[in-house]
Amino acid sequence: MDAADKAARGTGKGTMEYHAFGDQFFLRLDPGEEIMESLAAFAAAQDRDMFAITAGVGMVDGLRLGFFCLPKNDYDVTDIAGVLDLNAVSGNVARRDGVWTPHVHMLLNRPDFAALGGHVISARTHITMELWLTAPAATGITRRTAPGRPASFLSGR
Repeated sequence: MDAADKAARGTGKGTMEYHAFGDQFFLRLDPGEEIMESLAAFAAAQDRDMFAITAGVGMVDGLRLGFFCLPKNDYDVTDIAGVLDLNAVSGNVARRDGVWTPHVHMLLNRPDFAALGGHVISARTHITMELWLTAPAATGITRRTAPGRPASFLSGR
């Protein structure tokens, strides 16, 4: 295995596997692995400024979704029970005050094909989770906050 093809230990019950192809990365998580923690651990092991999540397939359980509440300047959080199938995923992983912070949105469906989605607070892999990320070598982009502006945002300044 050379430097462009790496494997790393995950943060859950299994082993996160990842492979680098230039500025593209493939991640596979095993059952029980916490997705947000695994994304942060993956990013911390790389020499990049930020990552964009471009695609993914898999299943989750132990899902917590959030919807940003402006008056609270925080998320209203809902726990979703049961196994869900991933239809679409988008987001990024960037440093916020030096800490790798995933910002992920998922669209998922229940066994009856009813869809739900939102901002992922936490999610545990069920069966597998396969994600593609892209990350240019040097962007200078980090997650920031600004006085009077709710929520954090990505910025190159």
